Amino acid sequence: REEAEKIASSSFGATYLVAIGFALQVEAEEFLGFQTSFLGIEGHAARIRKRTNAVNTNFKIVTAGAKAISAGRKVYKEVDAAQQQAQLKKRESENDLGSAQQPSTPGPIPGAPDVDPDQAALAARKLEESLPAILELAWAVNARDIGRTLKRTCRKLFADAAADEEGRRKRAEATRFLGAAFYEVGRENGGEERANAESCDADHIKARAEVAVMTTMAKAQGQEVSEDDTEELIKQAKTMAAMQQASNATQAAQGAAPPNQAKPP
Repeated sequence: REEAEKIASSSFGATYLVAIGFALQVEAEEFLGFQTSFLGIEGHAARIRKRTNAVNTNFKIVTAGAKAISAGRKVYKEVDAAQQQAQLKKRESENDLGSAQQPSTPGPIPGAPDVDPDQAALAARKLEESLPAILELAWAVNARDIGRTLKRTCRKLFADAAADEEGRRKRAEATRFLGAAFYEVGRENGGEERANAESCDADHIKARAEVAVMTTMAKAQGQEVSEDDTEELIKQAKTMAAMQQASNATQAAQGAAPPNQAKPP
C-alpha cells in the first residue's frame, strides 16, 4: 500500500493504479476460481468480468478514434476556411491598391509568407481544442495494452513449472492482494473520475505538456526535479494560462467596443 500511495502522488498515478489493480485482481481471481471454487464458478465469473472490461475498452477505442477523426476534420475545415478568407481579403486589398496606383493583375506578392501569424495562431488554438479527443484515444489504447501485458505476465507467473501447485496458488493470492491494494488506493485518489475529467480539460493537457518539456530539459542539465516540484509547476502554468486568456479576452472586448464619438458643440 505504501508503494501504491507513492504511485498515486505522481502524475496520473491514481488512474494507472485503477487500471493495473483491476487487471491484477481479475487475473488472480480467475486462476484461483478455477483452482478452488466448485466447478470453477468463481473462475468463470472472473473471466466474464475480464471479457466485459475488454469489450468496453475496445468500444472506447473505437468511440475515441471516431471523436479524434471528427475533431481533426473540424480543425482542418475551420483553418482552411480562415485561410481562404484571409487570401480573399488579401486579393481584394491588392486590387484596391492596384486600381489606385496602376493597373495590375491580382496575385500573390513575391516573397510573401504563405501563412500569416493570425492563421498560425488560429491553427494552434484549434489544435489545442482537439487535444482532449486525442488524449482520450491514447488512454483507451494504453488501458488495453496494460490489460494484455498483465494477462501474459500473470499466465507465466501462475503456470511456472518450477513452482508446485501450492506455490502457484500463493502467487495468485499475493497478486490478488496487490491488485486490491492498487485498485483501492487508486479509487481513493479519484483514479476513476480523474481519467474522464482531465482528458476533457485542454488547459490541463497543455500545462502538463509544457511542464514535461521543462522538466526534461532541467534533468538533462543535471538538475533534480521531484514530483512535488512538477505538480507545482503545473499549477503555475495553468494559473498563468488562465491569466493570459483573461487578458486576451479583455483586449478583444476593448477592441470590439465602438469608439466614443464626440458630441458636436
